[in-house]
Amino acid sequence: MRLTNVIRSVLLILPLVRPGALPSQTLPPVISDGGVVNTADYTPAISPGSLIAIFGSNLAPDVIAASTIPLPVSLGGVSVLIDDRTRTVEAPLFFVSPGQVNAQMPYGLARADLRVSIRTAAGTSNAVECRTVPAAPKLFTWTQDGKGEAILLHADVSLVSEEAPAAPGEVVILYLTGLGGVTPPVVAGAAAGDGGAGGPLRSVTANIQVTVQGHPATVWWAGLAPYFAGLYQVNLQVPAQCRNMSSVITVSAGAGASQQTVYTHVRDRSAIVAHGTVTAKGGPVQGAGNAVAIPPGAFRHES
Repeated sequence: MRLTNVIRSVLLILPLVRPGALPSQTLPPVISDGGVVNTADYTPAISPGSLIAIFGSNLAPDVIAASTIPLPVSLGGVSVLIDDRTRTVEAPLFFVSPGQVNAQMPYGLARADLRVSIRTAAGTSNAVECRTVPAAPKLFTWTQDGKGEAILLHADVSLVSEEAPAAPGEVVILYLTGLGGVTPPVVAGAAAGDGGAGGPLRSVTANIQVTVQGHPATVWWAGLAPYFAGLYQVNLQVPAQCRNMSSVITVSAGAGASQQTVYTHVRDRSAIVAHGTVTAKGGPVQGAGNAVAIPPGAFRHES
């Protein structure tokens, strides 16, 4: 799977369902109680810059996805309004649909306790309370529900999987949301830089710690994924102590912590599977709880 397809899966960017004129929307939007959540594990843990999902009814006339970066703040006449009690700002949008809208929480809001509403041609929804914290790391998973296998890539951007596990000591790339503020600062909805012609890398300001199988991993870099809006990545080195198994992986940022049940696959590709001393007279070879007797003459030395 190409990296772009991985990211599309992470951000849940949906295709435009119906081309041409949009259907009219006559009923005003309604946001469900507790309907503002992050898009990784769909809990209310949200920080500045987090990718968020808003659930409700009559939220948009159709399913429409953003096709450009910087992300738009209006799609099909739909806008997400964030009120921080001092001003109201529009959040950048990934896609809108009648039952779900995905957006990015803006940076630089004056207060943590917010009101979120949606405006359409048919009116403005109820305002739902939402509280942000400085960092709320949540890992993306292949099941897109924050459970199970983490979205983790090898350095060549191939997928870490049971068939292609990470190795102890290998540097891998983890994708997540909720790491909070970055430096240099960036406007929500804008593409993150690549450290070159695309602009500076945007490193997170929080102290990032990662564990794999309970062992601390070396974090080489954490920040916004280059070329994408609102997606964070952590470049980490799998601890040398990790054994061959499905391994729980966790991320903490300041006081915030990720899910405790997300895992990845680790296997020592150079692991010794059997050992023994065999001479011309034969000898035992042991491994995986079994022993095999090599008979005399099976191996011979040739000068």
